[in-house]
Amino acid sequence: MWYKVQELTERGLNKSQIRIATGLDRATIRKYQQMEESDFHDWIKLKRNLPKKLFSYRKYVKDLLGTTPYLSAAQVEDRLKEHYDDLPDIHSKTVYNFVQSVREEYDIPKPPKNDPRSFEKLPEPPFGQEAQVDFGETWLLTKEGKRKKIYFITISLSRSRYKFVNLTDTPFTTQTAVAAHHMAFDHFEGIPRKVIYDQDSVFMHNENLGDYLLTKEFAAFCQGQDFKAVFCRKADPQSKGKI
Repeated sequence: MWYKVQELTERGLNKSQIRIATGLDRATIRKYQQMEESDFHDWIKLKRNLPKKLFSYRKYVKDLLGTTPYLSAAQVEDRLKEHYDDLPDIHSKTVYNFVQSVREEYDIPKPPKNDPRSFEKLPEPPFGQEAQVDFGETWLLTKEGKRKKIYFITISLSRSRYKFVNLTDTPFTTQTAVAAHHMAFDHFEGIPRKVIYDQDSVFMHNENLGDYLLTKEFAAFCQGQDFKAVFCRKADPQSKGKI
């Protein structure tokens, strides 16, 4: 609501109009208008000021951070959306503050990153040289207003960033992922020389000392195409950062 009040204030609405739009009383609206964002973050970190809608998820977040303390607030938000269909619509920054308060209350610090790496921008590949592939999932609203999970595969040409996206309401299999590749190549009107993938179970069974064991269907697909399949090492999103 703090962000909503700021937005409506910037649009020129007065307190009475904001009260009608948000349901907040005038004193709360006045307090939010006078509060800077940094002050709001400090204020909402206090347990008594956290949105009541989040209290019922406190134990889940505590247990989640207890077993996987390295998760970011955004990843925790994704886990909440996956496990709770009735999760209220709350701003991501509020979820961040909620996660931080749980860490502080139960003394669950985020582990420091080990082995820091230096990065620099790589030269852009030639047109047609490379594409990158990734899977994702999101929640969309149906016509009835209910939340429904949607799965998608995205294939992006690395030089032009020209993208193809295929969506479905069921998790991808090797067969449907291969079908999406055919649709993407038809859409691009061509096939790149190299396609970069994560080590996803849709495409491969296992990896042993650099020896990739592809699924039968995907291996057959690659053998019949004029591109080289390249798999990133695990936990290395930077090597496939364009997608």
